[in-house]
Amino acid sequence: MKGSTDLAKKMHALADKGHAEADALRAKAEAFDASFHKHMSEGSQDTAKAMAGAWARARQLWCALTGEPLI
Repeated sequence: MKGSTDLAKKMHALADKGHAEADALRAKAEAFDASFHKHMSEGSQDTAKAMAGAWARARQLWCALTGEPLI
């Protein structure tokens, strides 16, 4: 899966440009996408917490690398 959420797509695009943190970008993007799709299929509270955590870790990395404000 190569980015089905907007954040994951942006992270993969940056990684594909040869960013020094390309491996970390791809790993966080894929973890978020997997968690997002699991939540959408199951919809349980446990998957919501996991998805929120995966999003936060991906977003934190994105913001650290791009300078975009976290909030």
